[in-house]
Amino acid sequence: MKIKQSYEGLEGANVYIYSGTYNIIASDDGINSAGDTTGNCANQGGGQMGPGGSRPRNLQQNQCFIFHIFIYGGEIYVNVESDGLDANGDITISGGNLEIWGMSSGGDGDPIDQDGTLTITGGTILAGGSQGMEPLHRSAQTISQKFIYSTETYEANKELSIKDGDNTIRTFTTPKKINYLFYSSKDTNSNYKFSEGSSSTKSDDSNENQNSSYLLYIFSIIEVILVIITLVLLL
Repeated sequence: MKIKQSYEGLEGANVYIYSGTYNIIASDDGINSAGDTTGNCANQGGGQMGPGGSRPRNLQQNQCFIFHIFIYGGEIYVNVESDGLDANGDITISGGNLEIWGMSSGGDGDPIDQDGTLTITGGTILAGGSQGMEPLHRSAQTISQKFIYSTETYEANKELSIKDGDNTIRTFTTPKKINYLFYSSKDTNSNYKFSEGSSSTKSDDSNENQNSSYLLYIFSIIEVILVIITLVLLL
């Protein structure tokens, strides 16, 4: 699905994405879970179960709704002028490959914004934009995989990379000026970092290796000399 121009890209009371490819451009929110009525239905009614948890209840008799975005998979690219993902309730991400660009630096729009709970249990998420009212790494009540984030300001069309130590994991270009960047995946570890440029800037440890070999060689010679001197004295 490709949405080249829109106000709200995808919108519904409950949004489920299981698979497929989505490219969404919007002047407001990219994927929005909202409606005319709201309420707390946490302990009311039944409902069919969906992958990863219970399906939100829509109780028409008392106009009580829970709004939720579920993302189980898919290739999702969102570039908008407000919130990338926006839910009047909860957001759950358990799979997929997401690249979310929210409002440019200086605005109040977040790459991912929710009134309820944000839960991340899987998937690969690259999200950038403005820090908004609540940075993503603080608003997530449950992130069961490691993540990295940056509050540096990057200009539009800046080429950046994600590195695991010396290895480049991914390269990307910022589509707009941003002052917040977030990345999370099942493979993310404490060595992951953002870096400018696509080339891998490996630390040059060859000199250290050469110095170590040279010192070992010197110590070996000294050891041999000491052995010879000891033998001569014994004779």
